[in-house]
Amino acid sequence: MNTTASTATDRQLLAAVSAWAHENGWTEAGWRGYKNARYEDGATIAVRPNEAGFEVWRKTSDTPHFRGMSADYPATTVREAVNLLVALEILPAEFSAAYEAGVRDLTDMVKAFVPDLDLSEIGADR
Repeated sequence: MNTTASTATDRQLLAAVSAWAHENGWTEAGWRGYKNARYEDGATIAVRPNEAGFEVWRKTSDTPHFRGMSADYPATTVREAVNLLVALEILPAEFSAAYEAGVRDLTDMVKAFVPDLDLSEIGADR
């Protein structure tokens, strides 16, 4: 994967993912990248970017440590990596390109029927 976020869109997407991760308890996990809890014994997922995309480790919450091999997911762009993380249910759907497209389509449809509606009140003014 290209490890450099080369566009403003990539950087904005990574900033949004980073903010979400911090708000939802994700922390650094040493060589494993990031985990979804402060301590490993409470984590169920660890994700680490690599040169080909990213790796994911999973475990049950009652297992104290991650064991075994990770699963590799190739990704060539920031958008592709984020879409994969959404598909794996690691990130919420709001980060996917399909979700964004659906919100845009719905917003356009609503505006066509009610052109004076202020969509910012419902968060659909993107």
